[in-house]
Amino acid sequence: MNKEFIKTSLPILVTLLLFAFLMKKVPLDQMYLAIKDANLWIICLVPLISIVNGFVISSFRWKLMLNQMDCKISFYEAFFIKAASDPIISALPLKTGEISRILYLRNIKKFPVEKSLFSIFLEYFLNMCGVSFFILMGLSLESFQIGIGAGTRAKIPIFFLTVEMLKTFLDHPWITKFKHNIKQCFDNKKIYLNYPVISLTLIFCFLEIFCVFLLTKALGIYIPLFKLFVYVPMIIVISSIPISIFGLGVREGLILVFFLNNAPPETLLALGILYSFCEHIIPAVAGLCLTSLFVRKIMKKNNCNATTLSRVS
Repeated sequence: MNKEFIKTSLPILVTLLLFAFLMKKVPLDQMYLAIKDANLWIICLVPLISIVNGFVISSFRWKLMLNQMDCKISFYEAFFIKAASDPIISALPLKTGEISRILYLRNIKKFPVEKSLFSIFLEYFLNMCGVSFFILMGLSLESFQIGIGAGTRAKIPIFFLTVEMLKTFLDHPWITKFKHNIKQCFDNKKIYLNYPVISLTLIFCFLEIFCVFLLTKALGIYIPLFKLFVYVPMIIVISSIPISIFGLGVREGLILVFFLNNAPPETLLALGILYSFCEHIIPAVAGLCLTSLFVRKIMKKNNCNATTLSRVS
């Protein structure tokens, strides 16, 4: 019981501490003025793009991968699962809410747990590949615009060091066991090495960066394109580590660190808060309207299965 309490309360505590630190360093009245003077029309556009990206594009890609794995699922059902499970995944610690997607596929679609787990793992893996692509593109643009200076030379080894660290992590015994269990899924390269899935991955990652670009325009901030391509993917990856709620506090702090030379701290904090709300909190709230039905369907099917088993026994 204590372990569960710690797991649940730790992200809340981290979020509060990070925001307390940020609010102490940045004048709140200036941050409020930055948001007040921002272009409201552009800000309203960002959540719409985020919802389309997170629910429509992401759902269609997941549907294509599941179809290749012999799961007969329509786009509308994939959309329903993704949208309805998003608030659960966001609310529960350590991404444990992903279990809800696995339960739905197992109970409703009779789809094997290992394959469901692989499809979710593959989504994260493809997103990592997509953001890595844009980081390299950003480094290339920086080299082209200002030449290969000391800053660029420093970032390239850091990027490849991160890749090596990931490779070391992937050699961990439990990861090795996991890879062995889903090797058959990986052997079927049609699941992920096909034009639609790769294209949708790149579109998905690009729109994540584009949303930040729009918010910088709304706030009147100029950040060079190569900086957005390099640092926004890093912010996405680091803030997705489940140490705070919705990545709140982490995302805002990283924006302050990476773009401090491009705008005042209060404007950057406004950018971070708007980004968190538009990209993560508003889509999660939008998904809440489907979450209740989603949970009921899982529980109803689970109860039906339990009743059938009891009758057989």
